[in-house]
Amino acid sequence: MAQFGRAMTSEDIDAIYAAFMPLQKAKVADHAAPILNAIAVVNDLKAQGIKIGSCSGYPREVMDVLIPVAADYGYQPDYIVATDDLPQGGRPAPFMALKNVIELGVTNVNACIKVDDSAPGIYEGHNAGMWTVGLLLSGNEAGLTEAEFLAADEATLDAAREKARATLIKSAPHYLIDTINDLPDVVADVERRLAAGERP
Repeated sequence: MAQFGRAMTSEDIDAIYAAFMPLQKAKVADHAAPILNAIAVVNDLKAQGIKIGSCSGYPREVMDVLIPVAADYGYQPDYIVATDDLPQGGRPAPFMALKNVIELGVTNVNACIKVDDSAPGIYEGHNAGMWTVGLLLSGNEAGLTEAEFLAADEATLDAAREKARATLIKSAPHYLIDTINDLPDVVADVERRLAAGERP
């Protein structure tokens, strides 16, 4: 307020968003390289008949730039929902996750697993009635680049892991794993629990 002499208005926010969007669209492809081992894990899950849906925090106009770049890297989920695709809104509400359920023809939401690196994304999974998995080291909460992750000693990884855990644990995920590379073990455990009659 001191700088401009007035409180921010919704018009100011719209102007900032409009100025930022072209920059985001221009730069998103520069940061689209997949997380280490993500392509192999996703492709292995798809080979088992598991459908892959994506709930993105990006708006559709950014996703329209990102989707073909991700496909060039080999990442091709079966369905993708952008944060502004649905009038009901995005996370932590369940609508994006449930849109994936509908479009993928999934008949048992209790068999779905929502993987996310943020608390709102984990809440989204809970609100949709899904199993939830938080990513500790390959997400925003840890804040490590791939190069930093690969070069990190165990003390650095432990510190990043605990930093992420402190935030993500508040959203009560069913599982916390370091990276997507650990997801197949979670899938196997969820299948075991479902067979035993458990639900999220």
